[in-house]
Amino acid sequence: VGSGHLPMLPSHEPPRQPQGHAAPPLAAIGALHHSGPSGGVPGAMQEILGDVEDPHTRFSSTAVPNRSSLTVPGGLPFGFVTSPFAGPEDGSKWLRREAERCQSCGAVRNLYVSVETQTGRWACNFCQGVNTSEDLKGQGGIEACRELRDAVIEYAEPSSTAFASAEYQPKTHLFVVDTTMRARDLEELQATLVAAVGALHSNDLIGLVAYDSVVRVYDLSKSDVASSHILSGAHPPPAHDLNALGASGAILTAPVHAAAEIFSSIVKSLKPPVRAGSRARAKLRCLGPAVETAVAIAAASVAPRGGPAAVEGVAPLGGKARVSVFMGGASTLGPGSDISTDQAAGEDEEEPRQYYALVGERARRLGVAVDAFVVSLTSVGMPHLQAMCAGSGGEAVQHASFAGAHAQTLARAPVRAAGSAGVFDIHCSPAVQITRVMGPLVPPSTREESAMAEDFPNMAMAPAVEARHGFTVLYLEGR
Repeated sequence: VGSGHLPMLPSHEPPRQPQGHAAPPLAAIGALHHSGPSGGVPGAMQEILGDVEDPHTRFSSTAVPNRSSLTVPGGLPFGFVTSPFAGPEDGSKWLRREAERCQSCGAVRNLYVSVETQTGRWACNFCQGVNTSEDLKGQGGIEACRELRDAVIEYAEPSSTAFASAEYQPKTHLFVVDTTMRARDLEELQATLVAAVGALHSNDLIGLVAYDSVVRVYDLSKSDVASSHILSGAHPPPAHDLNALGASGAILTAPVHAAAEIFSSIVKSLKPPVRAGSRARAKLRCLGPAVETAVAIAAASVAPRGGPAAVEGVAPLGGKARVSVFMGGASTLGPGSDISTDQAAGEDEEEPRQYYALVGERARRLGVAVDAFVVSLTSVGMPHLQAMCAGSGGEAVQHASFAGAHAQTLARAPVRAAGSAGVFDIHCSPAVQITRVMGPLVPPSTREESAMAEDFPNMAMAPAVEARHGFTVLYLEGR
């Protein structure tokens, strides 16, 4: 790609790719090769000195012919698959500082930029913007800069508490149980749930919510009897009901070391509701209000000690809370109820999906991930559940029973390492056009995220940050 005239004289040239080397990262596509002061042929270029391959990224050009004729519309799409959050096992390779970015386009400083050694100025290989970095002054500074040697850099910014502190950060786990499931399934779930709580860190906070036709929030301070506060399942929990619940003096979340025994006894006491002359009446499930209540409790437990967040309904992000929902059937009461039931026969087909997507979005903004575990012989509206769970950074999983392999999944889910509010940002040369990004992504939901999306058109928001998450990026070569 022709670079045109740069407003500086580069003293450090971008490195040349070794012969026969695999396709470079997207940042290398169409990398600029700068001319000397007279515009002649560039001088000799040094080889890449450090890491040149990202084990978590694979380009299609390494597996299929890379002729440019295949990139035309209607031809074979080119792209790559990457797991950007799968960091190296050796944390000593992380650069524990903020990434140096171009002030014009926001691209991270990389080994394809040109540097003027005397002044420390460097030209971005994407937009040709000129920047200044004090650490690049002199040949010694360039040799010590890993961004100019390695194609793959992992950053651990000092502001991130996950890296800044070795002290364990307690998490909150709210468990939401559908008591209308079959008695056999409920018995299996009780054993699995007790085992899952036993695997949590002793300082983690736990809470329990059960639902059928109403929502029951259990008080973990009562060791002699299962005490719960009952909320309506016909509509979302009003703010005054949630405030009254918080001011009631009940212990809604408590550390595992203090409440595990009480939690286990309450879980073991759960039973399906008694049928009152109608089988349908015994199967009323208010899933939506139960999840909203659990998310509110979880968010309150991780809110700053100084008081509520400045923005109404929004707590600081951090992914420190998780709501695990255990279902035995579709929601049949309240908002988001199944459209196949009599209670929701008049609802529009899109209304439940939009409702659950909104619940997931609110949960993500509150720093709460929602997982749904389903054991049911009938349809439960998995697309609606997936919209809620994926939007919050969680997952919806369906199995044949709560025992066996599913028990292992339930035991691992609350303890898996995960963060929230990830940003997947792609910078490429003008000759490369990003056509599609696929993966666990959500649209911007706040003013800050919308502003970032306007500034960086190839940026996407990830509601969860997990090593196993992968993304597929398709691109075309411009003409």
